[in-house]
Amino acid sequence: MESPPGTAALFDHAPVGLWAAGPDGSRTYFNRQWLAFTGRTLAAERDNGWTEGIHPDDFERCLGTYLRAVHGRRAYELEYRLRRFDGEYRWMHDTGVAALCRRRGLRRLRGVGGGHHGPAAGPGRA
Repeated sequence: MESPPGTAALFDHAPVGLWAAGPDGSRTYFNRQWLAFTGRTLAAERDNGWTEGIHPDDFERCLGTYLRAVHGRRAYELEYRLRRFDGEYRWMHDTGVAALCRRRGLRRLRGVGGGHHGPAAGPGRA
């Protein structure tokens, strides 16, 4: 089943960053808010390009959690630091939900990256 007509336009007007990924976890779509936050193009973010913005200290944990969710075909929640368009890191709360198909397993993964809440450094956040 494909998305209803106009879904991409709706996603582009959402007040948070949205993304979609294929069954292998490679991301295929990012909405305008995500791209504006990162300052990168869709071509640069697609597939695994989005991981280039993950803070080095969060990279292994973030990618590990994401890939376990993809391979386990399950939802996940994760906080990590993501590089903003100006080079500063901000905390991102990322939530992914698996869309399953009975016969073929994982069809796609969709997610929300939001809560760009303040600088990455601070009490309790190293």
